[in-house]
Amino acid sequence: MRNDIHLRNPSKQIRMGGTIGRWSMGETSQSFEIERKYRFLSLEKARRFIRIPAFRWQKTGIIQWYLDENDEPGVSVRVRLMIESTPEGFTEQWVIGSKKPVDGNPERRVEVETTFSPENVSRDLPYITEAFRKRITSRDFDPYPVVAKIRYQLVFPAAIAQEANVVLDYFLYPKKKKGERVYLEIELKDRHPSPHHKEQFESLFQSLGLSSLARDITDKKNMTNRSLAENAFEKSDKEYRIEKGMMEIQRALRQSEYF
Repeated sequence: MRNDIHLRNPSKQIRMGGTIGRWSMGETSQSFEIERKYRFLSLEKARRFIRIPAFRWQKTGIIQWYLDENDEPGVSVRVRLMIESTPEGFTEQWVIGSKKPVDGNPERRVEVETTFSPENVSRDLPYITEAFRKRITSRDFDPYPVVAKIRYQLVFPAAIAQEANVVLDYFLYPKKKKGERVYLEIELKDRHPSPHHKEQFESLFQSLGLSSLARDITDKKNMTNRSLAENAFEKSDKEYRIEKGMMEIQRALRQSEYF
């Protein structure tokens, strides 16, 4: 592992699930999200989309583990490591978060996230048992389902970026067929449900030129990030090593090309 990894200055901007905000270490954020998910029909179609000249993207590496440390039905708990490349090297930010559908609707969820340092895990950190606290300290996440991906967030055109968080995820793990590695999420920035939000999603989908490139998978439970992680975890006889995963993400972040 490279020795130029260091914890991000808590006062700097960090990306949280497709959004950017200023957080202090240990700070908790709760939000109501309205989003839909899509999968590209092929890797070539995803490449065509991300290379549209009018688009500008911001890149982050993500390793995300899924926990079973809760008794609340429908609540998905995850630990997320976010890595970004800077002129000084690589920075990392750790977050534990939970998501719960609203009224069983996969399009609407309540998300709670708390930043933390693996070197100093507060006993007040939600969903964390003493056994898992020890694993965090030693960064031993092998017994947990995991995904690793490069996330591209659309930052231009400004008109679209102001209306919605548009993020494209290219999966490094689990290893998928080339045509199944790229997913897209569109999350409305207006947190108050509108009777016209379905039309708003459709309008954004058309504005982005996605009609012939991707299909909606929001209601496909077997295509969630967690399902991908759990299916790979059940089938694989190899452990996902965090050191190897971080090195793979660093290589991808250094590249000027997309994928």
